[in-house]
Amino acid sequence: MGKLRVVRTGETLEFYVVDGLSDNFELVDRVAAVPYDVREIWLVLNRQGDSAAGEVIWKDVTIRAARFSTPQPRPRGNWLVRVVPVVVVILAATVAVWFWRRGR
Repeated sequence: MGKLRVVRTGETLEFYVVDGLSDNFELVDRVAAVPYDVREIWLVLNRQGDSAAGEVIWKDVTIRAARFSTPQPRPRGNWLVRVVPVVVVILAATVAVWFWRRGR
């Protein structure tokens, strides 16, 4: 069992780890981060091409921030606005092929 702590300060991300139940975290890496607000957090196991199996069990996740924004739903829009142009293109292509074959 171990713990991972990721701390973002301005444009820097720092990664700390500790084994067992200790709270004595050790800095293992520091990287530059983009200065934009965080919109999503993904927790991913990446074996970097290693073919060995891997497993991560997240027993507890705590996220702290100076502030949290209200999640905004993704705009869905009217489905006709997305479907009709596709149908029109398919029909136009079908008619064009029909006239092209008929004229041969």
